[in-house]
Amino acid sequence: MSLSDVIQIVKGIPNQEYQDCEVKRVKTDSRCIEQGDLFLGINAGYLYVDEAIEKGAVGVIVSATIKRDDILVINVENSIEALKSLAEFYRNQYSKPVIAITGSVGKTTTKELISNVLSKNRKVLKNEGNKNNIIGISNTLLQLDNSYDCVVLEVGMNHMLEIHAISLILKPTICVITAIGSSHLGNLKSKKNILKAKMEIVDGNKYSLLLLNGEDTYLKKIKGMKCYLNDFTYRTPFKHLQMNYNLAVRVCLLMGMNYDDVILQLDRIPMHASRMNIIQMPNRIIIDDSYNASYESIVGGLDYLNNLVGRKVIILGEILELGSFSESIHKKLIKPLRKIKNSIYFFVGASFNVIPFGYHFASTDDLLDYIDNYEFLDGDVIYVKASRAWMFEKVVDFFKS
Repeated sequence: MSLSDVIQIVKGIPNQEYQDCEVKRVKTDSRCIEQGDLFLGINAGYLYVDEAIEKGAVGVIVSATIKRDDILVINVENSIEALKSLAEFYRNQYSKPVIAITGSVGKTTTKELISNVLSKNRKVLKNEGNKNNIIGISNTLLQLDNSYDCVVLEVGMNHMLEIHAISLILKPTICVITAIGSSHLGNLKSKKNILKAKMEIVDGNKYSLLLLNGEDTYLKKIKGMKCYLNDFTYRTPFKHLQMNYNLAVRVCLLMGMNYDDVILQLDRIPMHASRMNIIQMPNRIIIDDSYNASYESIVGGLDYLNNLVGRKVIILGEILELGSFSESIHKKLIKPLRKIKNSIYFFVGASFNVIPFGYHFASTDDLLDYIDNYEFLDGDVIYVKASRAWMFEKVVDFFKS
């Protein structure tokens, strides 16, 4: 893409005359700039203009007022809108399959399964980690070119119309909805509204193939291709992830893969880091499920624990973004927690105060201070799970060290 093309797409105003040239990539992270790239400074990105130029950027795009005559500054009204416009341009040049996955639980697992299986004989572009909002997805699309055989993206949200805006850019050809759960009840107030928000995934392309979890109370009422637990013979030891595996199998079959090849590839996939990742230590087992948490995913993890031998050390961080539903949802965990035999419990966050047993802490650091002097047993099975904001990867690192 030429520099003049970029300026036209973002409706930018250059601060000086410039010599048109080919732009290697447009990037929003100054640390990743290479010779010939163009730097787009979103939010406070204007603070890193000098770093981007030193690394070889041909110019910078910013919405902040920067009075410079020694570098090419392309001013835009809104840097995030500029990012979205560029992402949509890249998407519109691409004619191969785009797979979009959303849902209250399981979207990261499903994305990882699909992208790993398809990577057996395809070049796949996916969003890394939890970069599933409009900025993360737009940044991913800036890497898109026709060398990729397909795109696999998870799409997140915490308010109405967020997925709508992403879908208008993505124009997905296959849409997957994993489940309608309690995540984001605080903002959306009801599961019916969560369903409505997740259904926005098809807004960008009315011809999208919509694949749904046919076992879900809300999704089974929606028109689309349904996937059921007994559709395939492949079984994962994590029962609460079975539907994610089935959805992944279905997508890969829709993409033209042979069933036996799909199953063979699934057997080779390691669990995604911090998603039911079993770490075998010399004297204990750590189950790192710390990536994020919802009521449904915690119950699934506890169900898996029931099948294991040894004392269960259950360390949970508060489920966030539940608003006025927080107390009632955390209270619902009492019953599944009590079912775990030979167990001890550590809870972080005020919402867990409704649970009348276990050790309770206000912060992750308070928890770490306490367990630093706690005597754990050989053979303990330690299950670690929390919403992202609690940074429970620090808890996992404590046990690993």
